[in-house]
Amino acid sequence: MPPKPYSAIDAIDVLNLGPIDIKSANAKENQLFGIIKGLVATVTLLRNELDELKPKVEALQSEVDHVSDSEQFMEVKPMFDTALVEETVVRVVTPLISEAVKPSSADVESSVREVVEPMLKVLVDPVVCDVQKLKDDCVQLREDVDYVGNGMNINWKAVSKVEQYSRRGTITVVGLPQKDNENVVDEVCTLLKVKESDLEAAHRNSNTPTTFKNSTGDTVSKPPSITVRFSNLNKKDSVLRSYKNYQNGTAKPVRVYQSLTETYKNIKQSITQYCKQLQVELAWIHWRSASAGLVVKIKSTGKLISKIFCHDDFVNQFTGINNSA
Repeated sequence: MPPKPYSAIDAIDVLNLGPIDIKSANAKENQLFGIIKGLVATVTLLRNELDELKPKVEALQSEVDHVSDSEQFMEVKPMFDTALVEETVVRVVTPLISEAVKPSSADVESSVREVVEPMLKVLVDPVVCDVQKLKDDCVQLREDVDYVGNGMNINWKAVSKVEQYSRRGTITVVGLPQKDNENVVDEVCTLLKVKESDLEAAHRNSNTPTTFKNSTGDTVSKPPSITVRFSNLNKKDSVLRSYKNYQNGTAKPVRVYQSLTETYKNIKQSITQYCKQLQVELAWIHWRSASAGLVVKIKSTGKLISKIFCHDDFVNQFTGINNSA
């Protein structure tokens, strides 16, 4: 069965499906080439049928006229019936027709090209222009997104600085056992050896303990941490310097840390993990000020790396130090 003919209207309908976007452009292009392929097949089929029909008719008419006008045919006409005449004409003429209607591939290609190329140009050129426009729009959109992303990154750093600065007089106590009806201020004063007047506030960060699995797979319960805010920054710094979280290389059950925002906690954790992978031992990581950010001391060299406001700040400076060494 010959393929279903396609018309230019079918191709034009493809272009009228609505505004073109990046996802639909490829689909439309595939559909368009499917239609063009159908058009080529249809044109070839119709041309072959027409080329076959015309010589047959002309040759048959010529042969019939020649035979009918000949004297020999007039003499023997009564001896033949119509069916025999038709059979004889077909048997004689068919080989001649078959030889005459063999189209060359070059002729077919040339004819198809003449028909299809103008239609292809009309149909495809607008699609190509629209796709190029979409690509240009995507480039511009990517630039706009990068610009907005850079602005958000700058704002994020500024907000993180302000939030951490607000905690400059605050520390976090981890591991202090929770008691019934406890007085958190008294417990903290006893632990840190400070007066109640040195503190502005002290409170548990949760009412329920935190459970987790340790390195051996056992489930461990950890009391909620305590946030302590000092009324004097010097007193806070003194406590952080004097209180030792490790004794003889072993971590104490109760430890004291700077109070860091989630942003700076994540940065500190990522730096620790990064150095662990490189087998670099750190002496400490502290938040120093809004201008200095986090400060890291490398234990093996004693070098300080400051102005750390994101993970890349540390990586870039640490890599530069190693390259210059």
